[in-house]
Amino acid sequence: MTRKNTFKQLIALFLCVTMIAQILPARVHAAEVISTSDMTAAEQESLEVLGEDITRRTEDTKHFRLKGGGYVMMKYGNAVHYQDSTGQ
Repeated sequence: MTRKNTFKQLIALFLCVTMIAQILPARVHAAEVISTSDMTAAEQESLEVLGEDITRRTEDTKHFRLKGGGYVMMKYGNAVHYQDSTGQ
């Protein structure tokens, strides 16, 4: 086998591995998915987000208050909140 053929085979192998990696499913970050298609209009309305509760923030989470009185937390894979020089 010549050096040129070896190089071509390595490139072909690399491209095959790359294409297979693109086919694999991505990692899912959601803990639970809620389907609203089976909910009544009143139940769907109770899921309306009123705003973020900034007192519950952590470095990588946000908490949102819902119209129905509950909360939903969003957890991110990296830091989304940082403290500045004033501590906020």
